[in-house]
Amino acid sequence: QCAVWMQELDLQKRCLVGERKTLAYGHAANAKYAEGPHLYKIEDHYLLLMAEGGSDYNHAVTALTAKSLWGPYVPCTVNPVLTHRHLGKDYPVQSLGHADLVQTPTGDWYAVFLGKRIVEGGLVPLGRETFLCEVSFQNGEPIFNPGIGVIGNRLKRPPLPWTPVSKTDKQNDFESSALSPEWATMRIPEQPFHHFADGNLFLSLRPEMADSLVCPSMLLRRVHSHNFSATTTMSFSTRRANEWAGLVLYRTAKGYYSLLKGKNEIRLTKVLLGKKTIIATLPWKEKSVILRLVAKGATLTFYAGLSNDMLYQVGEVQSVDAVSDNKVNRFNGTGVGIYATSNGKQSINKASYQWFEYKEEN
Repeated sequence: QCAVWMQELDLQKRCLVGERKTLAYGHAANAKYAEGPHLYKIEDHYLLLMAEGGSDYNHAVTALTAKSLWGPYVPCTVNPVLTHRHLGKDYPVQSLGHADLVQTPTGDWYAVFLGKRIVEGGLVPLGRETFLCEVSFQNGEPIFNPGIGVIGNRLKRPPLPWTPVSKTDKQNDFESSALSPEWATMRIPEQPFHHFADGNLFLSLRPEMADSLVCPSMLLRRVHSHNFSATTTMSFSTRRANEWAGLVLYRTAKGYYSLLKGKNEIRLTKVLLGKKTIIATLPWKEKSVILRLVAKGATLTFYAGLSNDMLYQVGEVQSVDAVSDNKVNRFNGTGVGIYATSNGKQSINKASYQWFEYKEEN
């Protein structure tokens, strides 16, 4: 059981002062893991909104109200105001919690909150995602998604203009001299490991590996869909057995897939709960190769070839279990991108990528 408490913050001294007062331990006598509180003044009362039940199946949003800022706070009669734990573990959206309220310029109330979308077998390859739903108030208590009460994969958006952010291209041709905003590194690089030249993106092979808590030569973009494809064209050659470069689907250092080209072969590797397994190899002596990953729900299929019209499947169809929620894949999401490594040894070699395409399916 956890306590939600309040104390005055002295902005001049930059420290907490005065009495610390506990506002709530949760909405019920058996409430657990009360956390992430948000406090609002709405008309003539105060609303305390918090997460409860832990971050997994029993997660929920609960609400308490008070006439005074310091309480007492009384649990709302409609608690929990948002949860899916009563729907059973087969419902496609689970673990709802950590809600925050916002009022639009037109006066409408909405909530943003976290949740998980489930695929076949109860797997969660994308981790926690942000959801949104309408909120109304009855007798001062929040009603989430009124008239429906549960959250699906499609929800009504606020009647507001679209944000003026241009869509990113599905295909990145690397013609620019800088990475576009959707790309990210895994941790902060100590020194640059990529550069652009002649319409190519070059990755330097460095000793850092995806298996370690370091910043490897890896560029990722977030995966937003259970159904997507990622394809890249790469040129890379080496005479050393320790040098590899290619495509990666990454969740953590202990959970990822890689499709990499080495000295004389292309290798599909799976890392599940820290255990590395070579799934399949494909003989390959060409310098150039097209690498592709296709995700459909709970399955992954990997391909390699010289052209989009002549791709060979590498290994059997795989499960997304390696990048799904488990005891080591918890609070981050999944990324797909490019990766190069010299596996613990110094190298001056580089891999060049002509283009990369990330394409989502409905």
